[in-house]
Amino acid sequence: MEVISVIIFCVIVFFIWCCCGGSSSSSASSSASSSGSSQNKLYPDLSQMKAKKSNSNSLFSFFGGSSYSSFVDRFTSLEDVTTAIRKAGVEGCGLIFGIDYTASNAVQGQRSFGGQSLHSIGQRFLNPYQQVICILGETLESFDDDGKIPAFGFGDASTRDRAVFPFRAEGYCYGFHDVLEMYNQITPNIRLSGGTNFAPLINKAIDIVKRERTYHILVIVADGQVTNERETVNAIVEASNWPISIVMVGVGDGPWDIMEDFDDRLPRRNFDNFQFVDFHKIMTTARNPQAAFALQALMEIPDHHNPVVITISAITVAVFRRWKAGGRCLSKARLDGKTVIITGANTGIGKETAVDLANRGARVILACRDKSRGENALADVIKRTGSKQVVLKSLDLASLESVRKFAQDINKTESRIDILLNNAGVMMCPYMKTSDGFEMQFGTNHLGHFLLTNLLLEKIKRSAPARIINVSSLAHTFTTKIDYDKIKDEKSYSRIEAYAQSKLANILFSRELSRRLQGTGVTVNSLHPGSVATELGRYFPGFTILYPTLSLFFKSPWEGAQTNIHCAVEESLENVTGKYFSDCAVVQESKAARDDEAANSLWEMSAKMVGLQQ
Repeated sequence: MEVISVIIFCVIVFFIWCCCGGSSSSSASSSASSSGSSQNKLYPDLSQMKAKKSNSNSLFSFFGGSSYSSFVDRFTSLEDVTTAIRKAGVEGCGLIFGIDYTASNAVQGQRSFGGQSLHSIGQRFLNPYQQVICILGETLESFDDDGKIPAFGFGDASTRDRAVFPFRAEGYCYGFHDVLEMYNQITPNIRLSGGTNFAPLINKAIDIVKRERTYHILVIVADGQVTNERETVNAIVEASNWPISIVMVGVGDGPWDIMEDFDDRLPRRNFDNFQFVDFHKIMTTARNPQAAFALQALMEIPDHHNPVVITISAITVAVFRRWKAGGRCLSKARLDGKTVIITGANTGIGKETAVDLANRGARVILACRDKSRGENALADVIKRTGSKQVVLKSLDLASLESVRKFAQDINKTESRIDILLNNAGVMMCPYMKTSDGFEMQFGTNHLGHFLLTNLLLEKIKRSAPARIINVSSLAHTFTTKIDYDKIKDEKSYSRIEAYAQSKLANILFSRELSRRLQGTGVTVNSLHPGSVATELGRYFPGFTILYPTLSLFFKSPWEGAQTNIHCAVEESLENVTGKYFSDCAVVQESKAARDDEAANSLWEMSAKMVGLQQ
């Protein structure tokens, strides 16, 4: 699959280059002269709509108009706006609502809402929040195929600026009418609080898009400026890596110039994914206020400026990406009361696995080498899960002393270990040695995990039923046997051979350990996560340049983590051991990886290398 992936990647890149390379010079010139934008920009720049009437492929130029105001006046109903969006090329999208329950809502309606709280609910009027739900819900309802709209509140006394709460327990409402109904039921009982932080809501939207893999519009309705600006900015930047448009609707008195300045000051992103709209200003000045508001809020929809290239390449990439995404873990198993150790959990599939298992109620120990990056990962996992059972511990697998200190700490402080996920690794690095003098890839990927597992083994056995999972790779097929003499010398060193041997060692170790643990209630399996767009390939030439494009053709970290998660939680695997998994299913490893004699020999050699008492 790895080789096929590379071939298909090259074919797609060549196809897109051929299609786009023949563009006229005027088109190229237009792209190059667009201030602050890039040729890969997915959304039109609203701030330049008025000036770019003839050259832009936005809704403005698509439907024309001698001026911006005349363009807006052409839309007299929400149906007109819906039709325009559909004609511009959008066929489907999901909708997510976020409602602000900060304390300032009680006073922000002095001028714009007759002195009432913006959340006042009456029989004869709709408050600003209700109006936004109705207008945007009705405009976009026909684009949402399943009719499920996730809706969340934030800023109340229970969540403040650290989390969100769902309108319904299942996480979504059934159409915008249900969003409105749930808003009406919930709001009278909410205790307003603060401050204003959009980051938890944006991160929740990212998780939804990762899971559903469809384009979404996140509508944030709020009465004030952001108080936790750094976290919100970081979340907006992260969201630009995913198909999400963020529309922030300002309701109430404002002033809104600060929010408009916030929009303008956002750092460079993969595309302009954030749009601020002043609700009261539009509703009190436009000739057709509802249509004008919907149009302004939804102006920055996906720009299908080159339908042939975009459609063909998008379909090709979509089909390829779905194939590459592989299997998903479907288990809903809970892990309450269980303890999980994940090595290399500061990034990539390790961190995504930690998020999933923490969400299932597990106590998750992030075993990381780099303290600073580990602390960042810890904060991110806690933020995304709300779990208070995630901890960080220092572990450098390239140092046997560090491994022993970590194991000693775990054996002293932890009462149980239910899942040990040996996930960390280094790939195809130049010739280097561990602190103990071993070749870096073999030493880190295999020997470090070999020693760690053995030092924790008694506690794992006492915690049975328990699981040990070793992350290997399809690269184990690139070699035919373990021959450490071949990779320990710098003169004869091959990056690929060293990596392949370390991954073969992961499987042989799993095979031998599973044999030795028969009847203990502890299972041992290995896996191939797939081709994943992570930092693991940082030693490849040109990696920094190519990395931003990898997400188009390789698995995302969330997708790559699925087999990790499957092997950790799937109930049907409780007694499955000694197997090799890929895409959440058992597959056959190479002939060399099925050699029991080689597995035993590797064990004996490894035990001597790390000084393990037999």
